Amino acid sequence: MKSKDKKGKLMYHLFPVEVHEQVIQRFMLGAEKYDEPEDGTPNWRHNGVTANDLLDATYRHLSEYRKGVNIDPENGSPHLAGAITNLVMLLDLENINRNGI
Repeated sequence: MKSKDKKGKLMYHLFPVEVHEQVIQRFMLGAEKYDEPEDGTPNWRHNGVTANDLLDATYRHLSEYRKGVNIDPENGSPHLAGAITNLVMLLDLENINRNGI
């Protein structure tokens, strides 16, 4: 039996489940903290967050991590998850600006 051609298909198994869950948990914290809109769209698309805001927040998380502070005392989640979450939002904003999503 010939296997299906996987060319062009996303290979979701390459993204570590634990990391995915940590980033989703950060998004959930943000949705709670910054009031997610009732229509379910991401709150950062509505609250005027800029690329510089996200870069600054990313660098703050990375700076804390470099100092040896692995856990964000504000919410108990890893600083690296906070940095990744901010970069995901930045990529989303970039996609919106480039593609008009």
